[in-house]
Amino acid sequence: VAEQLQAAPDVIDAWMLDWLVSNAAALVNRASQPAIDLLSRAVDHVSWAGPEREVIESSLVAALRRMLRFGELQQRARAVLTRDGLGAGHRLEMSWALAYSLLYTDTVEAARVAREALADDDGGRWGARVRAMYALILAADRHCGDPEAAIRDAHAAGERTGDRWATATALQADGMIRRLESVEGATALYQQALTVLGDDPRAADQRIALLSNLIFG
Repeated sequence: VAEQLQAAPDVIDAWMLDWLVSNAAALVNRASQPAIDLLSRAVDHVSWAGPEREVIESSLVAALRRMLRFGELQQRARAVLTRDGLGAGHRLEMSWALAYSLLYTDTVEAARVAREALADDDGGRWGARVRAMYALILAADRHCGDPEAAIRDAHAAGERTGDRWATATALQADGMIRRLESVEGATALYQQALTVLGDDPRAADQRIALLSNLIFG
């Protein structure tokens, strides 16, 4: 179906939008570039409010992250965050994606984005992920704040929500701090984080980051 839709670039109708909403997550996991093409076409043709638009925006941002197209991700996420009436979970998700995209290029801005988002934490999984991302940012650049307190908060949020990404990211941040004292201790934390993630295809980028931590320290 995705190939047929790509072959008909002028077709944007209710059936296409319904199909994308129902299949967006699977499409992103299997074929990120076609997902970007289709979701980019669709995003401006759904209502400004409502769950359908949030699904398409979330899926588009996820596909851009998979393809490391961080400049486009930042433009999309910032545009969403300027819109009134966003649900708390969607705002946290977009903030998480934006902070993620800035992690290795602008830690000061990434920390600011995460801190502002946490003011609206609703206690759900995206709030837990933002807390874990904030801990990771501070572990990467301690000039941005106290990583120890942030790591404790991230561990607690991951445990409370049962979110594997948040838990694994808290362990990753913990390992980045512990490696200054014990390489073996840090290695154990990274390995524990990999175990927590399992083989979820949505966490492929985090597994790569953790394997990089294991190899390069």
